[in-house]
Amino acid sequence: MGPVIQKIFLFRKERFFYIFFVFLLYTCQGVAQDAERMREMGVIRYTQGEYAGALEMLFTAARLAGDNDSLSGSIELVIGSTYFKTGEYSLAEKYYKQALKNFEKVDFQIGIAKAYVCLGSAHRKKGRYEKALTFHLKAMKMAIALQDSSLYHSCLLNSGIVYREMGDFDQALKNYNEVLQLKQVSKDTHGLIKVYNSLGFLFQEWQRYDRALEQYDRALFLSQGKGLHMISVIHENKAQLFRQMGDFEKAIKHKELHIQARDSLIDWERYELVSRLNQEFETERESLEAEINEMETSLQAANGAKNVFQWLGGGLLLLSLLLGWRLSKLTGSK
Repeated sequence: MGPVIQKIFLFRKERFFYIFFVFLLYTCQGVAQDAERMREMGVIRYTQGEYAGALEMLFTAARLAGDNDSLSGSIELVIGSTYFKTGEYSLAEKYYKQALKNFEKVDFQIGIAKAYVCLGSAHRKKGRYEKALTFHLKAMKMAIALQDSSLYHSCLLNSGIVYREMGDFDQALKNYNEVLQLKQVSKDTHGLIKVYNSLGFLFQEWQRYDRALEQYDRALFLSQGKGLHMISVIHENKAQLFRQMGDFEKAIKHKELHIQARDSLIDWERYELVSRLNQEFETERESLEAEINEMETSLQAANGAKNVFQWLGGGLLLLSLLLGWRLSKLTGSK
């Protein structure tokens, strides 16, 4: 009976470690998913301009991410961008640098390049134009090596912004036109919208108002049915342009259109967030139920094995009693 009991014990021990491993795996995955979900919610708050709420969620996401360097880096990039939006450029630079370190730990090339772009923007806001260009050019080289056209276009646009702020409008226009040609070839509508908007802003600062208005109108035309965010941004830019031109009636009109598009965007994003979270909850619930059913099946199998061994043990005991009784009868007959 000793070996049989030992086998039962080993079987139960293996099932225990299997169940414990599944529990730990599910817990770790759950924490990472929670961190990613909090990051996404922070991004939504960020796009809505609710920067205090965004930071609260992003810092929670950073705590949940723990030692996950790539996830921590992506969260820190958004934290830095949130501080960038609030004008706290030193804090933005701090978190961009932290993101860069985390990406470098795991050699996440795309993350490193994006951190370079963000650091370039932070230096631009501080008036460090040479440093800004250095970071953008480093990111551009990485984009070429990685064959990432989207990142390459972003580097061209951001370096164009640096040239524009330096007053080198010709070089800025050269950068924007290069991106424009690439976007036209790839038929990237969203990319074209951004380039036309950037060209409008360039011509606005260049005080070539007719050209600026032409570019904004092209961006606005392409934006119809493509999302409310850029529509909101373009109307705000047109409001600034008309105010700069002294046409305050049109400036007010486009400011109202900007607010209308922004509020509609917030309502839609909230609806999408609730719908997505409900779907994720149902998916996770079904997954957890499947895990529980698997565990119950395994435990039932273990209990079945235990019952078999108990039946065999009882049978052996009964057999030994019968043999003893038979032997006693034989002995008595002699």
